[in-house]
This record gives sequence, structure tokens and C-alpha cells, in this order.
Amino acid sequence: MEYKFTVEQQKVKRAEFIWRTCIKKLRQEKVLSNTDAKAINKYISDKMKNKRYEAHINNYKYQKDALKIKNVDEIVSKNIITKELGKILKKELASYNLNNLDY
Repeated sequence: MEYKFTVEQQKVKRAEFIWRTCIKKLRQEKVLSNTDAKAINKYISDKMKNKRYEAHINNYKYQKDALKIKNVDEIVSKNIITKELGKILKKELASYNLNNLDY
């Protein structure tokens, strides 16, 4: 039996989906502006693609690290969004279980 995705790919895809869904939800609720949402998505995408040419296992590890909730603090520290918006985004992401990114 051949699987379409590996377990690591599934973890990355799920976490990426959760990030994008939370950002979309906050944008629809008018908490985030379109500019903020685009900037966050660009930051996460750039962070995930940074070491794209490494071996797949290291690539998944790097992508999982890029999708952790702690990166909201980096987004705030780089002045992509305000501290208040960062707290709201972190709270929204925390409502989903992203613990599978730790191993």
C-alpha cells in the first residue's frame, strides 16, 4: 500500500491549513486588515521556504518549526502586526492542537 503523503507531510499540511484558516477567519471578522493578512502569510511562506533545498526530512523539520505558535512573537517583534493583534492571533491558533509539531 502506498500512501500519498508521509506523516511529516501531513503534520506540515495540517499546521499550514490551521494558520491560513485562522488568518482568514480574523480577516473576515475585520480583526486583521488585508495588508496584515498578506504580510503574515508572506512571512510564514518565506520562513518555510528558507531551506527548501535540504533533504526532505530536514525540510519538514524546518517547516514544522516555521509553523509553531511561538512564531507569532517573531511576527510582532518584526513589526508585521501589533502586539494586540499578535495576542488575538496566538489565542486563535492556540484553540487548535498544534502540539504534533513538537516531535
